[in-house]
Amino acid sequence: MGHPGDFFILNDEKELASQNLEKVFIGHPKYSNKWLSILQNKAKKFRSSLPIRKKINILVISRGYGSYLDEISHNNLVETTIKTIHESIPNYNLFVKKHPREISSHWDYILKDYPSIQIVNDHILDLATNADFVISFWGSGAMDCFSLGAPVIEYWDPNKYSKGQVFEKDSYNTIYRKLGIVLAANSQKELKTRISDLVSNNFKLTSLKHHPFFNDLIDRSNKWDKTFEKIFLSHNIIKK
Repeated sequence: MGHPGDFFILNDEKELASQNLEKVFIGHPKYSNKWLSILQNKAKKFRSSLPIRKKINILVISRGYGSYLDEISHNNLVETTIKTIHESIPNYNLFVKKHPREISSHWDYILKDYPSIQIVNDHILDLATNADFVISFWGSGAMDCFSLGAPVIEYWDPNKYSKGQVFEKDSYNTIYRKLGIVLAANSQKELKTRISDLVSNNFKLTSLKHHPFFNDLIDRSNKWDKTFEKIFLSHNIIKK
């Protein structure tokens, strides 16, 4: 498991709760510095070229309509995202990474009207190395982009689309906002403000206060190989 918090979800109070079952929490290796260092350096090199580039690269991590989002809302997110970007940034390339289950998408119908938009199938980590900033329609890809230093605006209203969200007191929040890795935008107006702030700051990642859970997850991710080694040694699977 990635983190002790995961056990609360998986615990069946039977076999998985057995005192004889060793529980190991290794984080997520793909977020370790060892795995990401080459991509992180590539991303830094790209962003340092901002003064000599003519266009801003924007990555949208999309979400299609379905159980989390109705079709009208999906269409609205797509259209308001394009409109806001078009009004805020004169020259841009917009790369859209559709969700794996986003087969029928509003993006497909508007491509002919916006030549600067491209639908791409590369891995998010590769796409993030060439993005000045990211707009996410609520998804785990935000963590990938954040891990490479890309500012991520989460364009999603958790109170309007509450399935899968975190309920706190009298309202909903997203897990990525609680982790402190995204800039929240519940509306088109807030999206415009977030983009304007990034433009003013040369698309540099603003300081965000991370949740201790996230910091612990990254720390475990950087030690995953040592954790495995310790287990293998204790069970005489390997020897030093």
